[in-house]
Amino acid sequence: MGRDPLPDEELAARLAELPGWDREGDTITRAFGVRHHGGVALIVNVADIERLVGHHADIDLRWDRAGPKSPTGTVAPAAILLCLRH
Repeated sequence: MGRDPLPDEELAARLAELPGWDREGDTITRAFGVRHHGGVALIVNVADIERLVGHHADIDLRWDRAGPKSPTGTVAPAAILLCLRH
């Protein structure tokens, strides 16, 4: 899996195939409704997968939701393929 950023057109096409994922300016995001401790577990699992694919998104944790945020300039095919699995 490559690590070069996706062109805007390809990023838009791939995001259209991913329910729940959105583009907000220069960031792709997804929020998962979770209870607080479930959000911590989600972060641990996402961080472990990100380490394996070499992509490290910011992860926003709130009391009732958690979700990764990734700058579009660094969105690699590996990261998008990871999104397709979750």
